[in-house]
Amino acid sequence: METVVVFADISGFTNLSEACAKKGDRGNEELAFCINRYMEGMVTNLNQYGGDIIKFVGDAMIVMWPPINRELSNWQETRNDTIRRSVQCAQDIQKSMNNLQILPGATLSVKIGIGYGTCSLLYVGGIFGRSESFTIGEALMLALRSEG
Repeated sequence: METVVVFADISGFTNLSEACAKKGDRGNEELAFCINRYMEGMVTNLNQYGGDIIKFVGDAMIVMWPPINRELSNWQETRNDTIRRSVQCAQDIQKSMNNLQILPGATLSVKIGIGYGTCSLLYVGGIFGRSESFTIGEALMLALRSEG
């Protein structure tokens, strides 16, 4: 399918982990709370622009927009709108979530890469109640490269 993929990676997680580790057992709960709160802010932005979270990867997430159907008469307009929405979403996330002081002495930011092209979503497993979704393709590779 032809789509837009966004890879969003939290930056500053190590400093946050170290700050929470100094608090002992309570620090683990605080770390989980901080990361969940930060991810929640990113998810809120993604939902406003129609992005679907495909996978959480540690302190990062992979997001895809619905596929672009080339059989539609206005497919180019649809493609351009999808790309615009993904870029605007990334800008809004950067604006609201960058350099956010999550704890005293611990600031989080987010690095975002965007890729457009073909991509496949694979569903693997299903045996013993275990399954996993994987994204592969040009759009994901471009998003990963551009995030750096």
